[in-house]
Amino acid sequence: MGIGKWLARKGNIGGTSKFVINAFWSALGNGSFDGDNCKTAKGLKEEILKIANIALDARFFSDPDNPHKQEILEEFENNHGPGLAGFVESILVVEADWNKNDNATQQMFREIILEEFQKAKIGKAIINGKPLK
Repeated sequence: MGIGKWLARKGNIGGTSKFVINAFWSALGNGSFDGDNCKTAKGLKEEILKIANIALDARFFSDPDNPHKQEILEEFENNHGPGLAGFVESILVVEADWNKNDNATQQMFREIILEEFQKAKIGKAIINGKPLK
């Protein structure tokens, strides 16, 4: 692993990925997440959106009216969804200027995000937002 990838994993990219992963495990642990609802694309999208909202409520706990909260949701729903990997990207678009990076750098960041989700044993359907066939 190069120094740039290592720094990204230890910085915003890895940290934001781990934040969203923790929101997933929190939703699963507190019963908010309904795995039985993930059998259809519509149900999976609903469950992922629940996780996104749990994450954003935690992220903006002390400032629930922060405009970034809605910007992240709009970015997710319009450009980067439906999976949690795309939700990480949406946070980074709003908070860390993701779009200012070139395509190669964005691709390296996506690899880190996927690796973090895979290390956390999150399933592909949740990562990508597409039901398994």
